[in-house]
Amino acid sequence: MDILIAAATGFEVEALQQSLTEAALPHTIDFVITDVGMTATTFHLTRHLMTRSYDLAIQAGIAGAFNRSLGIGEVVEVTADAYGDTGTEDGEAFLSVLDMDLLQQDRPLFEASPYLYNSCSYTSLRQVKGITVNTCTGSLPTEERRKQALAPDIETMEGLPFHYVCTHLQQPFVQLRSISNYTGIRDKSGWDIPLAIKNLNTFVQDFLQQPHIPSRYRS
Repeated sequence: MDILIAAATGFEVEALQQSLTEAALPHTIDFVITDVGMTATTFHLTRHLMTRSYDLAIQAGIAGAFNRSLGIGEVVEVTADAYGDTGTEDGEAFLSVLDMDLLQQDRPLFEASPYLYNSCSYTSLRQVKGITVNTCTGSLPTEERRKQALAPDIETMEGLPFHYVCTHLQQPFVQLRSISNYTGIRDKSGWDIPLAIKNLNTFVQDFLQQPHIPSRYRS
């Protein structure tokens, strides 16, 4: 299989890149580093996928968790992603671009839900819903507002554009994230980015050892 691995930063997949150069794999692997955020991810991923298609595109990275039942260092499969803070404030409330009916060409993608779902699953990992934000959650009021609005399990800064670009280009994809921290008050003493990256890289390396990567349609 021809596989693309997309990551926001090089350090999230550095160990994986090094290990794959030394391993005999049944697949051809390309990497693209998109940089952090929705704008950069959309551009760099689209530019890369316009030059060639893949049997599978994998987004690999770390994430913050709203859902406290997710463990620090746990690797999850993100099967749905949504706009987390693209919209406007209305007093204490938040109105998304969907709430304000501002999407026209993309309205069919979000007709049934504010989440953009992946129709296929590729792993036996815990399946979660993510939101994509420009500003990561760092206070209790913001955490509560985002939980009330969309009941997400995790947040990232690149998940939705990955789903969005792959869906539009009919590119099979899977988003894999490892939990590095919990949302809320920004207390880095409770974070473990090295563990999250280690577990992410280990999982993806093992995942790529499969001669054939099966997909399952999600109902």
